[in-house]
Amino acid sequence: MEEISMTQKQDGKSAPVVVRNEAPSNSHLTELKPTQDELSPVVGKPQTKLEFTEHGTEENSSIFWNCIILSTTSFPLGWDVGTMGNLIISNHFPFHNLADLQTGLLISSFNIGCLIGCLTLARISTYVKLRTLIHSASLFYLVGTILEMFSLHYPYLWLFVAGRLICGINCGTLCAVGPMYMLEVMGENFPRRDLYFSMWQSEVCISILVGNVLSVLQPNIYPTVVEISKIIFVILLDTLICTVPDLKHPTQDDARESKAFKITVLEHFPEGNSQLLKCCLVMSFQQLTGINYFFYFGSIVFASPLACIFMSLVNLIGSFSSGFVLQYLGLKHVLAVCSFLMALVMGAYAMMGILSSSQHQVLIILSMVFILLFSLSWGPGSGILNNLLSKNDPKIISVAVSLNWITNWFVAIITPTMIKLLGFSYGFFFACNLVAMGCFIMKFIPRH
Repeated sequence: MEEISMTQKQDGKSAPVVVRNEAPSNSHLTELKPTQDELSPVVGKPQTKLEFTEHGTEENSSIFWNCIILSTTSFPLGWDVGTMGNLIISNHFPFHNLADLQTGLLISSFNIGCLIGCLTLARISTYVKLRTLIHSASLFYLVGTILEMFSLHYPYLWLFVAGRLICGINCGTLCAVGPMYMLEVMGENFPRRDLYFSMWQSEVCISILVGNVLSVLQPNIYPTVVEISKIIFVILLDTLICTVPDLKHPTQDDARESKAFKITVLEHFPEGNSQLLKCCLVMSFQQLTGINYFFYFGSIVFASPLACIFMSLVNLIGSFSSGFVLQYLGLKHVLAVCSFLMALVMGAYAMMGILSSSQHQVLIILSMVFILLFSLSWGPGSGILNNLLSKNDPKIISVAVSLNWITNWFVAIITPTMIKLLGFSYGFFFACNLVAMGCFIMKFIPRH
């Protein structure tokens, strides 16, 4: 610390003044004491100045690699989206000639498991360390995968559905805990949170792309490759996660002091608080964009695995770019503008499909434009906005993510029937949702 002597005139006399020049603190956040001039003119309370400092190179490197590892918690979601549609049309998949409702149930059983995971394991993150939760969720994924592998040799549909449901418990837990863990690793004042958080969505896109590519490279053993890959993932994740700091959620200490765990969600929030409602609507809206219409059922609509590969590649490119787009253009503006653009594209897709359904090339191009807009906005943006609005509160996040899975289940179970009854007109349903989403973002979401 360096002292500098100065003089200041007071009533015509010179008085010595000592100014202390202190070295900047290494902490993320330094609180400076307010002077009398900085008092609030309204309430007379001091206005605290916040001074941010840059992270060191080594710390940035550590945060980067920890976020890379934690982003792999999104693998179960991306892997299911990228493989399930191809499994249904695979000649080596034992369950063929299913009714539309059975197909919807087969796909949506995974979403039911995700809902269970969000409402059970993810909600106890206030009591259990985050790494322990991930290890526990991996056991569910392993058991579910083994049941699915048995159903490939002993073709009982209920066995495969049970396996998907149990795997979904793992996915629902990781989709809530993974982003929370990333935010805790980065710290509250990390300057590039949006950029790093987009890694999670990028891993989803990579998993979707790899799942679609394998359907072309290994068509004869595709179902077996899908299941073995899931077992390899469990081993890798449980090994790599041990290198990440074993953090507890900030609310754990408060939770241990509480007398009981309140199941009623509304009791947790003060009267008039709209955070929960906004988070639930944001996460529900993500599934009402219609994105899984292309990913889960694109192979059925276009009857071409190559089309799904191109769509997955566009999704990955957009996801890699989303962190920079959201950081420099602003989360609110990107979500609102892309919602209206996606509504136009979806409307054009539905109209083109009605007028000339044989124009597959035009339809695929419109699909890829839609997916690009989604991957730049609602793909990573809904999760980022959910964590920002909830202030990383695990109770709010678990409820909001569970509503995301309920909406996903609803869309998955009705889509086969809607495709059969409405055809391409089904796209107008999603176009209307997207217009409502854009209006909601503009009206009710603050700028971040």
